[in-house]
Amino acid sequence: MDFIHSCFFIEFSCNIFGRRDILTAYCFIILFFYGNKKKQCLSIGLFCLLLLIKTLFSYQSVLGDYTLVEYLCYNAEYLMVTAIPLILWYDGTRGAKTLVSKYIFYVAYPIHLWLLMILSHAFGIR
Repeated sequence: MDFIHSCFFIEFSCNIFGRRDILTAYCFIILFFYGNKKKQCLSIGLFCLLLLIKTLFSYQSVLGDYTLVEYLCYNAEYLMVTAIPLILWYDGTRGAKTLVSKYIFYVAYPIHLWLLMILSHAFGIR
């Protein structure tokens, strides 16, 4: 096992068992299997399955406080599995290089945050 793979294993186990930052483990999975979409998607799927199982077991400790749906929405790290279709659809080619495609995210991201804030205030959600 070379150095990068050992660092990956240490970081992955720290994240699963120490709960430092779950997204770091997700990024390491993507980088570890870079170039092999099947292994990458399979490992992401298994990782998300582990997260779902962990979430379901931890739900038992807070059984009376939340419904299962509320708890699954609150503890939704397992939904990283939704990235798998995007990884599979990407064919390695660069998208169109137009002015709109270059700057659309600079406009769309703040606008969607403002809309979410306005909706949360309108419906009284905090």
